[in-house]
Amino acid sequence: MSVNAGQPSPVDPAAAPDPRQAHDRLREIAGDPVVAAVDATAGPPDQSGWVHAVIPIESLTPAHGELLRLGAEVEVLSPAALRDRLADTATALAALYQRAHPGPPSSR
Repeated sequence: MSVNAGQPSPVDPAAAPDPRQAHDRLREIAGDPVVAAVDATAGPPDQSGWVHAVIPIESLTPAHGELLRLGAEVEVLSPAALRDRLADTATALAALYQRAHPGPPSSR
């Protein structure tokens, strides 16, 4: 799978991306083979601060769950099926959190 890591913070889009933060979070959630693959394939940050790397995945479902944990710090470039699944989840989450919150349930 091909990924970019190190997107600027969505809270402060002007902030410089920090690919080390995404790498550190990946180290927390992924196994040694994934971290080793990132270390072996990561290039230097591009003009936007993204670092391109290739990581192994066994199947879409576990990769989806693990990469969701990185939030906007990672962008999946391929495979398209995983990218689409992450985009669908992000869209659903955005819709959920953009709704007006009904407030706490009333106690009766």
